[in-house]
Amino acid sequence: MMRSCAPLLFGSVLMACGGSISPQAGDAGSLASDGSEAGAETAALDCSPFPIYAAESFYRERREDEGNVKGVVVYLERDIPGPDERYHPYRVGAVAMYVGSVDMREKLKPFIGARVSVRGKMVDVGYGKELWPASLQRECP
Repeated sequence: MMRSCAPLLFGSVLMACGGSISPQAGDAGSLASDGSEAGAETAALDCSPFPIYAAESFYRERREDEGNVKGVVVYLERDIPGPDERYHPYRVGAVAMYVGSVDMREKLKPFIGARVSVRGKMVDVGYGKELWPASLQRECP
């Protein structure tokens, strides 16, 4: 059975089906409910926010609007990208998520297949729009 969906708008970017986006102001936070830093495994299991790039200057200095993208985390393995491409192994629904380091790619593995909310910015640095994540949080019942 096929599921229908409507295109999504994030700022001035029209996204395909596969996730939902809701722009919001403010910071989603980067700490677990007890005030300590949340590790990927803990965050993936107990729904605590997992900080990604929220504290990084390269993220904070971007002027794009911040919003939330909701969907299932998908990991796509593929070969090394071509000269005019950037490798996006992680997606939230149909939205490509920028994860620059191999270390961060490993930290996000516990979230594969999970329904999450990602706070971030849609950025284009010459490879097309990609989601720069500030934080990621599993959606809990």
